[in-house]
Amino acid sequence: MMAELACAYAARAAERAPDWAGPVAPFHAFARARASAGIDARSLEHWVTALRDAPPPQPIRAPGAASRPATPEDAAPEDATAGGWCEIAVPPAVCAGLHALAKTCSASLFNTVYAAISVALQRLAGLEALTIGTSAAGRTDPAWFDTIGYFTTVTAHCLRAPGDATPRALITAVRDQITASMPHSEIPIDLVEAALSGGTAPLDAHMFEVFIQIHAQNRLNGALLP
Repeated sequence: MMAELACAYAARAAERAPDWAGPVAPFHAFARARASAGIDARSLEHWVTALRDAPPPQPIRAPGAASRPATPEDAAPEDATAGGWCEIAVPPAVCAGLHALAKTCSASLFNTVYAAISVALQRLAGLEALTIGTSAAGRTDPAWFDTIGYFTTVTAHCLRAPGDATPRALITAVRDQITASMPHSEIPIDLVEAALSGGTAPLDAHMFEVFIQIHAQNRLNGALLP
C-alpha cells in the first residue's frame, strides 16, 4: 500500500494520473481462498509437536517478588493493570554489534534480539523455559504480494536456555526454531492452542506471556517518498 501511495503521490504532484500495472487481487479473494483450502494438518502437527512440552503461561516475576493480588480489586494503583508494553530503542552502535553477532551465527537481527530478551526474562524469573509469541508476515504466496490487507499471523516458540549454553548456541537454537516454523506460520494460533488443550483453551488467553516484535525504519514506518 505504501508503494502505491508513493506512486500516486508522485504522479499527482506532477499533475498526471498514476499509471497502474493492472488490477490486483482483492483481499476478500484471499480470505475466500484460505477458507476453502481448509486446515493444513501437517502445519498443525508441527506446532503441536513443538509446543507439547511448553510450560503453561504464568506471570514473569523474580523468585523473591511479593505475591500478586488475588483479584483486580485487591491491587494497588500501580499494579492495577495485568500487563503493558516496553519499547527498546537500540542505539546505532549497539545495533551494529548485534548485526555482527547475528552474522557470525548465520542468523537474523530478529533471531539475536529474540534470544537475548528470552534469556534475560528466564534468568530474571528463574525459569527453565519460556514461550514467546511473535508475528509472521503471512505473505508467502506471490499471487497475493500486492494485495492490500492485513495478512500477519501470530506464532509462538518455546526456548530453553540452560546455564551452560553459550550466546551463539542460544541464537542458533532460536534461528533453527523460527526457520523450521516458517512454512507452518499461517495456521491460526487459536487452532494450535485448541489442539494442545483438547479444546479447552480460553478464547481470551494465549499460551505466552510475552510478545516480541521488531520494527525497522523502512517505508512501512512513515517514509512515503525517497
